[in-house]
Amino acid sequence: MPAGLVTFLFTDVEGSTRSFHLFRDQFVAVLNSHRAAIRGAIAEHGGFEIKADGDGFFIVFAEAAAALRACASAQFALEAVCWPDGSPVRVRMGLHSGEAVPGDDGDYLEVAVHQAARIADAAHGGQVLVSAVTAQQAGPDLPGDIGLLDRGPFILKDFDVPQHLFQLTHPRLASAFPALRASPAQSHNLPDTRTSFVGRRDELEHVASLVQRQRLVCIVGPGGAGKTRLAVELGARLAPTFDAGVRLCDLSPLKDAGLVPAAIGDACGVRADPGADPLEAVADDLAGRSRLLLLDNCEHLLDAAGTAAQTLLNRAPGLRIMATSREQLGLSGEQVWRVHPLTVADPAADLAVIRSSAAARLFRDRARLADPEFEVTEENAADVAVICQRLDGLPLGIELVAARVGALPLSAIAGRLTDQLLRAPGGERGRPDRHRTLEATIGRSYELLSPAEQELLRRLSIFPGSFLLDAAEAVGPADGSTLEMLADLVSKSLVIRDPDAQRYRLLETIRSYGRRALHQVGEADDSARNLLLWCTAFAEAIEEQLRAADQPAAFEAVHREVDNLRAALGWAVANRSPEGLRLVGALTYYWLHRGNATEGRAWAERLLAAIPDAEPAALGKAHHAAGIAAYRLSDFDSCRAEMESAVGLLRTAGESSALARAMLTRAASNFLAGDVDLSRTQHIELGELAQRIGDVEMAATALTNLGEMARVTGDSRLALHYAERAMVTLEQGQASPTGRLHTTVSLAQALAETSGPQTRVTGYLEYALDLAVKGGSPMATAWAINGVAGILARSDPAAAARVLGASASLGRGYGFLDPGEAADREQLRSKLADELGADRVATLMAGIGNVTMAEAIDLARRALAALGTRAADE
Repeated sequence: MPAGLVTFLFTDVEGSTRSFHLFRDQFVAVLNSHRAAIRGAIAEHGGFEIKADGDGFFIVFAEAAAALRACASAQFALEAVCWPDGSPVRVRMGLHSGEAVPGDDGDYLEVAVHQAARIADAAHGGQVLVSAVTAQQAGPDLPGDIGLLDRGPFILKDFDVPQHLFQLTHPRLASAFPALRASPAQSHNLPDTRTSFVGRRDELEHVASLVQRQRLVCIVGPGGAGKTRLAVELGARLAPTFDAGVRLCDLSPLKDAGLVPAAIGDACGVRADPGADPLEAVADDLAGRSRLLLLDNCEHLLDAAGTAAQTLLNRAPGLRIMATSREQLGLSGEQVWRVHPLTVADPAADLAVIRSSAAARLFRDRARLADPEFEVTEENAADVAVICQRLDGLPLGIELVAARVGALPLSAIAGRLTDQLLRAPGGERGRPDRHRTLEATIGRSYELLSPAEQELLRRLSIFPGSFLLDAAEAVGPADGSTLEMLADLVSKSLVIRDPDAQRYRLLETIRSYGRRALHQVGEADDSARNLLLWCTAFAEAIEEQLRAADQPAAFEAVHREVDNLRAALGWAVANRSPEGLRLVGALTYYWLHRGNATEGRAWAERLLAAIPDAEPAALGKAHHAAGIAAYRLSDFDSCRAEMESAVGLLRTAGESSALARAMLTRAASNFLAGDVDLSRTQHIELGELAQRIGDVEMAATALTNLGEMARVTGDSRLALHYAERAMVTLEQGQASPTGRLHTTVSLAQALAETSGPQTRVTGYLEYALDLAVKGGSPMATAWAINGVAGILARSDPAAAARVLGASASLGRGYGFLDPGEAADREQLRSKLADELGADRVATLMAGIGNVTMAEAIDLARRALAALGTRAADE
């Protein structure tokens, strides 16, 4: 057998089960003809047959080019066979090269073998797929009539790194095939499946055919039966057949049915405008494209999930939905597929029967993660069968118990599980049997923990989503033991650690079990209170960065905690905890800049209704949260009422910085509501407060806004005066890029309206665009681009309309709506429409399409450069 750099080939007959039924009594002859064709090609080109298993071959070659020539010859020979009834037998083939040495039995055990097998799995009958390594090795030695078609990178089963695949071509071979049976890289948001998929190959094929025929398929079964794993595996395989890919939306962290549409929008990467329907945005985004949406864990939000699914199916013809739930959604046209437990062998059966059962194969596969040498043998086969039988073949239970193999004798695990499986914790006799069995499985793992570990697991169940280490320490015991015990829980497979994000999570069923135990021992309120305290401290620590709107890492950090934050806010409402007022106040700018002012306003209003009496600072910040959200939603009457309350409370509390922010929003809302005189007075008062407390950026903002009021009321000289004062003020201290940007744009506009030098105007706008890049805020970037469009409108209205289209695109793409920015853009659009006509302006703006911040800034820079060139020529 060859050693060193060798090439492995796997082949098998496509649709062999169908072929068996098609050819019936002639199947053996058909199989022999197939084998003769393959073996003839192998012998001709120097290959070595390692194994022939049913309708498949495992072959090794010393040279990659010889392997490819053998594949072409084999396909020629298969085409030449006169098959019964004229029905061809089509064989798929996959090749990969790697360093390998045969064992004493002549077999190879290297990873390259598995990779070649996965490549063959991705092919269709008559198709030969080749890895990049094999293509590179064979390239110089291939005859001229054999080519390699680049199919691009794909995610193969059990391989995290994308694999670049090529297709062998020849004038005598077919070249057109359906999409490969593998997911193109980045075609889905499915989680990594780091363990093998065992025992449901036939179900994969059946459910795949259902998804192709029906637009709504619901995978139904008990908790722990493997519904999610089946759906994710199927989604990965089907991803290439949908041009918009596959998106997974996990509903398990949600408690509020009203959040389902927003969760689906997040999963699909679509953000709706404030007040708009997220489902409509998802449907609009999908126009003309196809997608598979996986709605996972629907059982606790059945009505909301069903309504969302029906809405999407009605609005998006190219969408198909696969849901997982313990109960079907109950919609018209819904195709239900019930997931049953894995097949279990009788403990009295012989070794071969036990080994071949799906449950035992899963047990062996997962046990090897704890003990790489584990095997089902004559000595332990009965124990394995007993364990799988007692677990009713439920995958989650099998996986949890298999993880104990490295720590406990198999006979002890089998014996200790027996009594526990006979009852459900707490005597819940009305629970279905399989649910009780799963509860017992989790309960058994729970009882194997020390009392301190049990307490920590219970307390961790308070997190509806994933969590950070310091969050776990906040809800865990106060003796500093959380870190060590959390590591133990990870090693015992009760907590999952995401090494990339440095976060932890519990499986849904383990979380549910822990939550019930938490209530039974009376620790639920204490744990929820600790979660609220941690969330409040977390939000207040990051609040300043959220206010700046130019700290993407801060927003991403909060976004990862959003399920926990919602749980904490919900508990605060239900238990009238004043900490909830502080939390919602600290999150004010997260909701705004994430384009979800509606949710932020709802939390603030619910908390204020539940806790009308609290210390003034917390109440004031909550009123500010409700008011600024109302401002963002253009509800100026509500905004002014909330801000009056906020200003009074924060003034009483002596919270000067928060008071200044509330005064700014109050003054801005009065201006947009049309009360210019009152707004001017309030801005002057704000500026005086900002100067007293040393808030340079707020003082400059007050002056900038006074200038803007002067500009829109026709006093350009006064506008320039205020803008120049604001710029001087900014030089007296620290200010964020976003704060400097607004003043810079205002100064450029005032200079232009007072016939200031063109070079100074464009210079300020170029500086504003630099600040936009530095700040990273889509909203501030839109302000800068509006400023550029306003200057362009004086000499090139068509260019101005195109730049304005980029600003509008940012608002759509990033899901924000600032009434001031929107009013500024609308005023300029109206002015351009007077010169060019409304239809042409609309066409020019729409022609920009959807752009990123970087693309919008680049467009504005190029327009400014062109303006400068024209000015120089003149």
